[in-house]
Amino acid sequence: MLNALRTCLLQLRSYYDDIGAAQNLSLAPSHTHPRFYPYLTSFTDESNQVIHFEYDTALEAHASVTYKATTFQNDTIVVKFVSRYNADVHNVLAAKGHGPKLRYCGSFTEIAKQLPKPLLKQLPAPMSVGPMQIVVMDYVNMCEQTPADVRE
Repeated sequence: MLNALRTCLLQLRSYYDDIGAAQNLSLAPSHTHPRFYPYLTSFTDESNQVIHFEYDTALEAHASVTYKATTFQNDTIVVKFVSRYNADVHNVLAAKGHGPKLRYCGSFTEIAKQLPKPLLKQLPAPMSVGPMQIVVMDYVNMCEQTPADVRE
């Protein structure tokens, strides 16, 4: 029992020592703290380059699954978490100018495997994400008028 307590205290000390580390994000005025966003902050693009990003804001008022984010290359993107998504249809619409470029669409579990080992250790053990997918696309401003051929 004493060994278990000692181990827990060492882990707790390590956790609190790491809080002040440089890689942790600091609070910024008028910016939502990162704890309110999903822990996934990167994806692999079509050229196999890992793209890192920071969440800017939720795009829905309650229980958001869609977020506006900025890549470290200063591009504005949208990150969505969905149970199913048809990337082929998205790409057809994007090619015709009826949607943003799709940057990534894949398994939430696969992308989570790319997380740094210290972060993976902090995640709850029974965490299940089921069949969730992460979808990343370019951000576009709302268009004033719906195109005439949008239904076709």
